[in-house]
Amino acid sequence: MASKTTKEEREKKLIEKFDKLNAEDQTKWQREIEQLEQRTEEHTDLDIGDGIKIAIFTRLSEKRKRLYAGLVKELKSLGTKTKVGTGIFNDDGTEIEEWTIKLNESDENRGEEIAYEIMAFTTINPVFTVEWFKENPDKFVMEELLNNIFMYYNLQAMRWVEQAVSTKSFRTKSDRSKLR
Repeated sequence: MASKTTKEEREKKLIEKFDKLNAEDQTKWQREIEQLEQRTEEHTDLDIGDGIKIAIFTRLSEKRKRLYAGLVKELKSLGTKTKVGTGIFNDDGTEIEEWTIKLNESDENRGEEIAYEIMAFTTINPVFTVEWFKENPDKFVMEELLNNIFMYYNLQAMRWVEQAVSTKSFRTKSDRSKLR
């Protein structure tokens, strides 16, 4: 009977050890998740001109990126592209073409709504909601704020692409330099 108790004790110790290691792993995994989440909450002060700064998210989470990209795509699709006469001619006598976007009232309203949505979800200030922007058009310059937000995230996107290309080229180079 003594050997059976010893076997049961060993099994109990192994289970306790496994549970302890599993709990340590779970703590580690949870800490990693929290660190990833913190990265999506980081913010920066965006200078929108004359030293006026507003806090925006430094990085957009994947959900916010999809929303941002969808809104920008929708914004670009508004209106009708029409040719405008410039009165400027090439050497061969053909007029240089210029294009403009003509917006109807519905497109203008949707464009304004998109602008409010973008400003509201990229800024940190909880007061800056779509409703606040709609109700307070005299308290901010939409073009100034929106243009700076677009510029910031476009630069972020270009950096991301550069980093992705660098990572790919680094991996390609390291694959060729394997020891034989």
